[in-house]
Parts: sequence; structure tokens; C-alpha cells
Amino acid sequence: MALIINLNKTTEELLQEIDKLEPLEKESVLAYIRALNIKRKKRKPIASPEKGVKPLTMAQIDKIKHIVRNQYADK
Repeated sequence: MALIINLNKTTEELLQEIDKLEPLEKESVLAYIRALNIKRKKRKPIASPEKGVKPLTMAQIDKIKHIVRNQYADK
């Protein structure tokens, strides 16, 4: 199966410039582009739980905080 890619001039120039970079620089450019795409998408806030999920009680939150503090206190 043949793969045909149609690139516009901007994409070709971008790829030529990226080919000149070192591998670590290429990874950082890729991460930056992915971050831009994620930023554009409309995402649901993390703080809003899904339907049917009950928020933690204050007692549960205090217990979690106590456990985490003890873990870091030992180090």
C-alpha cells in the first residue's frame, strides 16, 4: 500500500528546519507542539467529578494528608 503525503510549503520548511536540530531539541519541539494542541482542546476541569462519583469527606481528606505527611517525614 502506497502512502502519499501532500505537504504545503510551510510544512516542508518546518520539517527541513526540524531535521537540522539535535534529537533532544526535536523532542522539545514535539512536546511544545503537543502542548499547543492540548491547550486548544476544550477540556473538563479536573476538580469537577463525573456523575455518580461522590466527593471525599473531610475525614477521608484528613486521613490522606496524614498518611502523606508521615511518608515524607520518614525521609
